[in-house]
Amino acid sequence: MALNELRNWLHFPYENAQSNAHVHRRLLVVNGNETFVDEQATALLAQLPAELTVNTFDSAKLKGKNRQNLLGNEWDIAILDCRSVFRPSILMAVAGTVKKSGCLVLLCPDLEKWPNNVNLDFISFGYEQKYSRYLRYFVTHLKLQPWVCFHNENETIIPDNNELAASTDKQNIALPFKSADQQKAFAKLLTLYNKKALNATITAPRGRGKSSLLGLFTVHLLKQGQNILLTSSNIENIANILQRLPFNDDDQRLTISSRKTRLELDSGTLQWVAPDDPRLVNDHDEQWDILIVDEAASIPLPSLQSFISHHHHWLLSTTLQGYEGSGSGFMLKLMPTLESNSNTVSHITLTSPIRWYDNDLLERFLTSHCLFNSSLSLSPKRDDDLEIQHAVFSIEEINRLSLEDVSSIMQLLASAHYQTTPDDFMRIYDSPETLLAVLRIEHQIVAACIVNKEGGEKLAPLASDIADGKRRPKGHLGAQRLALLSANKDTALLNYWRINRIAVIPHLQSLGLGSNMLKQIIKEAQSEGVDAVSTSYGATQELHAFWEANKFSIVDTGRKPNKASGETSAMALLPLTHNARALTVTLQNLQTAINASATFSSLSESLQTLYVKKVLHFASGYRQLGDAQPYLIAIAHYQRANAGLSEKLITQDVLSALTSGMESVHALQAQLGASGIKELQAIIRKSIDSEKLASLMTK
Repeated sequence: MALNELRNWLHFPYENAQSNAHVHRRLLVVNGNETFVDEQATALLAQLPAELTVNTFDSAKLKGKNRQNLLGNEWDIAILDCRSVFRPSILMAVAGTVKKSGCLVLLCPDLEKWPNNVNLDFISFGYEQKYSRYLRYFVTHLKLQPWVCFHNENETIIPDNNELAASTDKQNIALPFKSADQQKAFAKLLTLYNKKALNATITAPRGRGKSSLLGLFTVHLLKQGQNILLTSSNIENIANILQRLPFNDDDQRLTISSRKTRLELDSGTLQWVAPDDPRLVNDHDEQWDILIVDEAASIPLPSLQSFISHHHHWLLSTTLQGYEGSGSGFMLKLMPTLESNSNTVSHITLTSPIRWYDNDLLERFLTSHCLFNSSLSLSPKRDDDLEIQHAVFSIEEINRLSLEDVSSIMQLLASAHYQTTPDDFMRIYDSPETLLAVLRIEHQIVAACIVNKEGGEKLAPLASDIADGKRRPKGHLGAQRLALLSANKDTALLNYWRINRIAVIPHLQSLGLGSNMLKQIIKEAQSEGVDAVSTSYGATQELHAFWEANKFSIVDTGRKPNKASGETSAMALLPLTHNARALTVTLQNLQTAINASATFSSLSESLQTLYVKKVLHFASGYRQLGDAQPYLIAIAHYQRANAGLSEKLITQDVLSALTSGMESVHALQAQLGASGIKELQAIIRKSIDSEKLASLMTK
């Protein structure tokens, strides 16, 4: 009987489609043992109306591009199996595919037992955690929603249909547009195009018709004879645009290639290219009138900046909710640089949903409880409204903080850090190695910091392998990086507190609150016997100044730009014990030697030993070329300068390449005839005589 009632509830918006009833998207939670959930899911799907579109997803398989492929797709019913893995970002991505009046079906273990036995595969090595505070929080609030349907072995709770009633604001919208937002955005783009000033961004949350707007505008440009270069991080993105192109019967001249990467009309062309295609940065290729970048937030910021610099007219389009790529990074890092020249760059936003009704119940719940967008007021206040000097500091394990406090902290961090995602919230909630430092003024949280406990005895079983580069267990990011830099197992065994993220409410920044909180954290670390406080951050002058003002020493700088921010990383250390101070000096000396391209002969004995160790690790296959290259080149120059060496450390062909003055990876590949980085590494590794090289450490 319950199953029949449930089936009727699932079908009712479609059976009553002619009644003009407006129903919000729905959520059905089927929970219980494996057999029950499988049987019920099969039975529910067995008699669905034929016209409904349905898709089933396993959360364990929705990673990386598999998740990105969901963007722009839509179904009446989407089923997400959460029994093996639960990730908020996956839940949000799948929920975004459910159409108006449709239903998201979650397949879960028994809700009461679920938080007590969860696969938390992000927990740092040496720590154990099966209980999920995040999941308990999520389930608790889920069960409070009167519009959610629950079905298990003991009961079926079907919400009153009145809870799902949606209202519509009937607007006079001209076809082919689906919202006034879309219509206004198209008019704005058209104006920019006609003025020959098409430098614009389109941003929107999911379901606002961004892809269809892009399709409409693309067709218009093609009919105007424009040649359009389109790029996106995923070739599937073009399919999402193409299927929305509203061609008329007169457009039979349209041809699509077998891979659907090129469209041609008599007058215009649309060509999709991958983000690494040289046509995107070719100043001499004048074939393309306009560049369009779809889902721009999933493309590294340095690439976007390069694309823009090589095209007179461009349009960037992206979703900004963090689980597609680095949406927040797009807003926080790229947008300010574009908007600094507000006369030439236009920012267009879409806010009205098209895929679902306004005030959608499912979207509101997920935004509030997965993105924490409703708990903290970040609106500006006059500085003298708050007594800065009376700030109260506390540092706690997360289970001692109230849910309201944690929610406020999450929103504050999301407002300040481009890489804060829904999954980060779960990691913070559930990681036993995490501490939360909080600064309050008049009971309001004005600053927060995530601190990770790292290193020490928990890494003892793997310390040697970590230092050599053989192993990289989960977590302990700072401790592992320091051990790898120093090639010393004892480094991994020091106890660290790593400043993971730190944020101050925007209108109270530059008043010393961040530094105040850091001083308190350092004081607390000293009392706990911690050896050093570490941090890693995007290497900007402003952040360098902040950390150096707080007595941190830079011990390493990255070489590869971060995909979200476009910045290289810097690692800084504040030593608190003798051993940590010695480590800091060693790493600073190493950094100085690398930056100065110091000769091997000029190095101290300890640094020579460190250089040799790292090259030996590379030769054994433990380190990558990017890590070992400066040490390898220094040793190659040492061999060339000492032609009388009785023992040759590196074969002549590789020696010549490494000392040619053209030692970039691409140049080395060309000189040594390697087809790629893997073959290049194999050639260089084979050229090294490890036994003879090791003898340098004994001289």
